[in-house]
Amino acid sequence: MLNSDRLRIILASSEAVPFSKTGGLADVSTALSKALAAAGHDVTLIIPDYRRIRQSRQEHLPVITDTGLRFSLTMDEERVSGGVNWTMLPDSSVRVLLVQQPDYFDRPQLYMESGHGYEDNCERFCFFSRAVLEICRQMVLRPDIIHCNDW
Repeated sequence: MLNSDRLRIILASSEAVPFSKTGGLADVSTALSKALAAAGHDVTLIIPDYRRIRQSRQEHLPVITDTGLRFSLTMDEERVSGGVNWTMLPDSSVRVLLVQQPDYFDRPQLYMESGHGYEDNCERFCFFSRAVLEICRQMVLRPDIIHCNDW
């Protein structure tokens, strides 16, 4: 625990407004991140870098920058590479890290197409969960709390 009341908090979520949204989770992830930051905590929100985020970047999202961070994780005996972009959550001090992995997240929708869930959703979000831990390790974030939503 820190010597002060300021905590370093990581929030991991599969969606967050204004980047990605299919339901209430996106609203809660954003609202909780902003509330914790407003209370004086150091908050980082980590979400997948979905195709729809790239498509809406010019429209209404803040500038998104490549961190240069790259990693490779073993998934079912295969090495899967990923990277990390970053931006800020609008109207807040919350950092947003976006996990890049085109095979998992460069898709028309977040979780399903034509009413059917992607068959590899469990693998996709296993990768995302492990990527969150790898990002914490490589970026030396040393969070006091890692709060995970869904998946």
